[in-house]
Amino acid sequence: MKLKLNTDIAALIVAFTALTMAGIDGYEQRRHNRKSVMPVLVSDRIRNNFDDERSVEYNIHNSGMGPAAVKEFHVFFNKRVEEPFSIPGYSTAYNRHISAARHVIETLNDNGDGQWRLDVADQGLSSNTYIPANKSLTLLRFDTNVPQKEFRDVLSILERTLDIFICYCSIYDDQCQWTHIGQHPELITKQCSTEKNMSI
Repeated sequence: MKLKLNTDIAALIVAFTALTMAGIDGYEQRRHNRKSVMPVLVSDRIRNNFDDERSVEYNIHNSGMGPAAVKEFHVFFNKRVEEPFSIPGYSTAYNRHISAARHVIETLNDNGDGQWRLDVADQGLSSNTYIPANKSLTLLRFDTNVPQKEFRDVLSILERTLDIFICYCSIYDDQCQWTHIGQHPELITKQCSTEKNMSI
């Protein structure tokens, strides 16, 4: 009887140990899976300055192993937040400045000072956007043929006044973080999280 009791206890210990090891293995596997799909958004500014064509573009690139799930997207112009998920959003300060710049170029052309142009392409992000691994996205691009000095002036103003913030998470809705383009990272102080709270 005592031998059978010892055998039963030994069997229970072996079963409990096997279950514990399986649980630990499963936890480690899930942890590895989560790390293996972690996105990493990297911002980049590309500037081209040729004799007859100048351009600048603001990009984000997902250099991580998994897709980046965008949770929040904020644009600041002169340290003031623009409409949520809006570049340009027709009533925004950003759009008014672009319109003013285009008007200046049209006036120069009407006065016969040259055939200048300014092309702007921009893209906002919604809270359900996914950026696949190893993919890039251009958020803003300026193409122009204005002279070098004017282009440098415009670029300098843009760099001082434009800030873009993107809160993103992994597909598991964890490991959330901000990526920022611009010179004023202090404009957003809250934590990046999965909560859909668009207030700054």
